[in-house]
Amino acid sequence: MIKYIIISLFLLFPSSTFAQDAWEILDDFCYPKSVMDIKFISPDSGWVLSWKQIDGVGNHTLLAKTTNGGADWDTTLLYHIIASKFDFHDFDYGILPYMDLYLTKDGWSTFDKVYYIPEYEAKVSFAQFASDKVIYAAWRTVVKSIDSGKTWIDIKPPSQGNRLLRPISVVNDSVVYCLSSDATLFRTTDAGISWSTFPKPSFMGAFVTNLIFVSDFYGWIAGSDERIGKTTDGGETWINQSIKPDHKLDHFVSIDALNESTAVLASARGNIYWTSDGGDNWLKRLDEEEVLRLSTIDIVDENTAYAGGDSGLLIKTTSGGITDIISKPIYPATHKLNGNYPNPFNPSTKIRYEIAKGSNVKLTVFDILGNKIKTLVDDFRNIGKYEIEFNAQELSTGVYIYQLKVNDFTESKKMILVK
Repeated sequence: MIKYIIISLFLLFPSSTFAQDAWEILDDFCYPKSVMDIKFISPDSGWVLSWKQIDGVGNHTLLAKTTNGGADWDTTLLYHIIASKFDFHDFDYGILPYMDLYLTKDGWSTFDKVYYIPEYEAKVSFAQFASDKVIYAAWRTVVKSIDSGKTWIDIKPPSQGNRLLRPISVVNDSVVYCLSSDATLFRTTDAGISWSTFPKPSFMGAFVTNLIFVSDFYGWIAGSDERIGKTTDGGETWINQSIKPDHKLDHFVSIDALNESTAVLASARGNIYWTSDGGDNWLKRLDEEEVLRLSTIDIVDENTAYAGGDSGLLIKTTSGGITDIISKPIYPATHKLNGNYPNPFNPSTKIRYEIAKGSNVKLTVFDILGNKIKTLVDDFRNIGKYEIEFNAQELSTGVYIYQLKVNDFTESKKMILVK
């Protein structure tokens, strides 16, 4: 499946402005799962976190690394760990939170559980390096290590209560910011000895789910209704930098920044914004609303960024997302169910289909009487061309129907199993 998608995007559509001049589509090694997090330490070297199912059952963490800008990937599967965030101090030294904390110093060839507390109230889901020695983690509490993960100290803010701490932004060994489930901002400037709290700015939307701080007191928050806030005094006051204050159909799912001038935002509906002046102007660098679904973005330098989303979507720019001609990429014009190959077949055949707009897709196999045999796909798919294998090892010789359903679109075709 993977090879076919990549061939269709690059060989069939070589003139796409999206693919060549501004944003390049990279290998979807984690299809059909979403890209959850991205961390690059240089324009060419970095990691991607996703999930993977084994035999269609359960989820496991899939980590992929590249040293050539996404041209090639090496993957590592961490069984029975379902993480959604991770962090790296350098290319090989990384930490991954999933209730407990897992740490590697050899690029996940081996790893150790370095933080384990049986009590659920002490579990963590976010972690970040402050330095090679100092690491912070948060969710139901805040913990820190000052010896590279060997021992951990609980530094939970006294006023946190039962609120979950979602994202965490670590500036240095002493300065850390956490955002709670009700958008309260927690700040420490003395490595967790004391904490200050600040309420959600009144202009922000219902949810504030992202934050990034680039210096002791300078940072951004973002969330629903495309609302953005910037602070230069550590959260005591906020500047409203919202892009569309009256537009409530989209929300920001990820924010990252290089410094006090350059930052990027990704929205759930496929929009990417870029600022080079501290957020005074947020310029749209990708406009794929209702085509792509994004979940994370990572900026590497003034020109390079990686973003990921549903169905294994992974894209990259080396031009700051800038293109001279703003145009929609050339994609399949309509939903389409192609013929299976081979046909007749025994015992397996490949079914190809095309999706013209990101949608919920259902691909089902029936017998000739209309009885459902198997559901091959029942999930969201981004725009593109797909291929899936159907194995009929346990079925009898006969005619079978496979049907593609996408919103109001339905198409069916016949295939013949001969044993």
